[in-house]
Amino acid sequence: MEEKKQPRVKILVACHKADPNIRQDDIYMPIQVGKALHPELDLGFQCDNTGDNISEKNGSYCELTALYWAWKNLKDVDYIGLCHYRRYFKYDLRNIINDLSKYDVITLSYRNNPFSASMDLSHLLTQEDVAIAINRLLMTHPNYKQSLIQYLYRNNKVSQCNMFIMKWKDFDDYCKFIFPLLADMEKILKPHSYTRLKRNIGYIAENFQGLYFHYKNYKIKYVEKEEVNDKNGSIIRDKIRTIRNNFVFNLMNKASDIQIYDSVKVGLKADKIL
Repeated sequence: MEEKKQPRVKILVACHKADPNIRQDDIYMPIQVGKALHPELDLGFQCDNTGDNISEKNGSYCELTALYWAWKNLKDVDYIGLCHYRRYFKYDLRNIINDLSKYDVITLSYRNNPFSASMDLSHLLTQEDVAIAINRLLMTHPNYKQSLIQYLYRNNKVSQCNMFIMKWKDFDDYCKFIFPLLADMEKILKPHSYTRLKRNIGYIAENFQGLYFHYKNYKIKYVEKEEVNDKNGSIIRDKIRTIRNNFVFNLMNKASDIQIYDSVKVGLKADKIL
């Protein structure tokens, strides 16, 4: 009698620098992203510049170059996920197969803001980028219009970090949606000089992942984020911020002030402005 094959699970860990806490085992698979841009750097992991790849786009696509590499080059995988070298799922991986028999996707708990998801994206990028992204989506996928209105304009919860775990078939469907759409947007979006804004494709995908789940009416299992070396208590701050922001959004349903995100500060520091 032929022995039944065990389902194969792979969770990619997007890495661009050395870190002693990077997880690697039968499930976690570190991927060095942006290898085409930094050939001198060797982290000792699988790189995103082999086979069919978009490694040279890592500056704007961020961790999505790892995702594209896996989509085109990984074989015989039944369940696939993505996390970061310092951000993981606070979740028992032994439950993946059981949970994905009840849910369509496992992802991070959505971040709550005191304003709409569209405004969140505008804060991360420029309003021009957001307008182009929405226009290209509606031109290529007009059936997304109602989901776009509900998710981007009447909702303040946004997906985080492009992180998820799902069945390979659902992953393949998602990639067939997101990568052609991003490539279409990329032809029109103007390049940015600021380091943070160069990551525009990654930011757009992060928000459009939640939009895709909404359109597909996916049954979602939400889990918390585990920050490695979280010395500043960001997880506690995030929980407090979520409660406060959700209250403000429900009360006012509009932005009440100008917020400077940590991602903006990181970019300004990289540009030697802060």
